Amino acid sequence: MTVTVSQFRQNFQAFMDPNTFPDPMISFWLNLGYALCSPEIWTDDIVDVGAQLYAAHNCVLEGQALRVARAGGIPTIGTGAITSKSGDGLAVSFDTANAAMQGWGPLNLTMYGTRLAQLAEIVGIALIHVSGTGPLGPVNAAIFGVDVSGMNEMSG
Repeated sequence: MTVTVSQFRQNFQAFMDPNTFPDPMISFWLNLGYALCSPEIWTDDIVDVGAQLYAAHNCVLEGQALRVARAGGIPTIGTGAITSKSGDGLAVSFDTANAAMQGWGPLNLTMYGTRLAQLAEIVGIALIHVSGTGPLGPVNAAIFGVDVSGMNEMSG
């Protein structure tokens, strides 16, 4: 079953505000999530969860980029979770080691991405990083949804 934007909003209520998360944004990322979470690998009962977590992860990142752009800034690559920051006598730091999923790179930038990585590991899916030179120049991409359930160890 393919989840609708309305169902997505019910399942992930942090995305209820259509001004912050417009329907076309959610629809775009849901469609890509379904394309990347192949039912041949994910199985029918969890493909919807995987696609929704992928959409939620990317909607958070897109929402952050929109907030920067609306304030006149230029969205750039995220810096990740705060580990230490201080100023004017105040300091903040977070222990991110327990929240990060080893080998899942950018999915660690949101709690939804971390959940997706955890679910993917449970069902035996890997994120494979590909780098090299293509017809348009350097390539550094991630391929999501490779079945590694028969592998004993992965190298990265």
